[in-house]
Amino acid sequence: MQGKRSAILYIFLIALLIRVVAVFVIHYGLTPELQLKVIPPDARGFKNAMDIANSWKTGSAHNLMAGTFPKYDYFRAAVYTIMGYHRVIVPLINAFIGALAVFMLYDLAKGLFNKRVALISSLLYTFFPSLIFWSTQNHKEILCIAIVVASVWAITRLQTPFRPHHLLVLAFVIPLLMELNELRGYIFIFLIYGIVLSFLVNMTKKACKKNIVYAIIFIILFYSVPQYVNAGIFSTIPRYLRDLTIRGVTYLMESDETKRGEIRRPAIDFFKDVETISDLRRGYSGGNALYGPRIDLSSEIEIIKFLPKGIFNFLFRPFFWECRGLLQKMTIPEMFLWYAIFLFGLIGSFVHRKNWKRFFLIYFFVAVTTAAYSLVIANFGTAYRYKATLLPFFFIFAAAGIVYLMSHIRERDGISSNAIDRI
Repeated sequence: MQGKRSAILYIFLIALLIRVVAVFVIHYGLTPELQLKVIPPDARGFKNAMDIANSWKTGSAHNLMAGTFPKYDYFRAAVYTIMGYHRVIVPLINAFIGALAVFMLYDLAKGLFNKRVALISSLLYTFFPSLIFWSTQNHKEILCIAIVVASVWAITRLQTPFRPHHLLVLAFVIPLLMELNELRGYIFIFLIYGIVLSFLVNMTKKACKKNIVYAIIFIILFYSVPQYVNAGIFSTIPRYLRDLTIRGVTYLMESDETKRGEIRRPAIDFFKDVETISDLRRGYSGGNALYGPRIDLSSEIEIIKFLPKGIFNFLFRPFFWECRGLLQKMTIPEMFLWYAIFLFGLIGSFVHRKNWKRFFLIYFFVAVTTAAYSLVIANFGTAYRYKATLLPFFFIFAAAGIVYLMSHIRERDGISSNAIDRI
């Protein structure tokens, strides 16, 4: 038992060391020309954060530039205020956060499967190149990844029989989800739907009341927080319920003399949701690494027809012969590794398919997020970055597939122990 615990600590230290070294290599070891090719444009800027930090000191007002990430700018401004400005300060903090997430991923995988799966998935997370890269950037990506992993970990804790510490878990996960809403609203929306449905799917006689209460808590959270993005029908439903409540309360408060007939319920506009998808895809069609930017998604039929191709593009492209530029070519080895991980993940999901209720939150979140991004993203670079949010969950099921195959080989060959046993 002690060996298992020390193993994850060693993995964390290795993950942290790799990411810290990568920060200094990227920000000091590369020439300015290479940095322009390697560091994404939205990870280079710091003007907003410095303006916010200066406004706090002087008490003056500040104006955020369009197209930036206000919440992340405030985070960077707080760091610069406390520690002073240095270009590697925020990347080093992100490196620590990225490494810290390995603890929650380990515990999540251990709760869903076992310690072998937890260790292998943690190793995949530690050494996967794109997750190392995003941990070294002055960018919000690794914060989103860590928050999603932590939130799913916390929800799986709430799926267990009620204990008093569940209140602490709720106090932990609700602020995380509210922060995720600020950083990446689409992910927050998809995750909330998955959380509520997972409590309903895992309803049992013993856990009926508990799950209903938790589902209501997260519905209220979703209902009450402001929505900064439009995620089509996923945003329309809570907006519909809000309008319905407001109109209902207004109707009840009116006097008998002013009431005129029954309340007119707001309508869900599905066509507007289709327009939203088309608008979003046009918005994500910038840059040089484009694929299918002029795809027609003007109707539900066109969306359904394009969805399988869009999912394939999002998950598996660009192929190595499509890569242009240094940054894309650097991802070629990772893409082959990703194909293997995806295959092992399918094996792991198939072998453990009878336990689908236990994995429902992950299945739902990964499926809906993949489908949504496959419809609106038309840029290889953006797809590569957004797919990183889903990678930790693929690692868990890939590790389950690896453990299953290793056990199968061991039983077939009559081997009493293997490398996994000695971790």
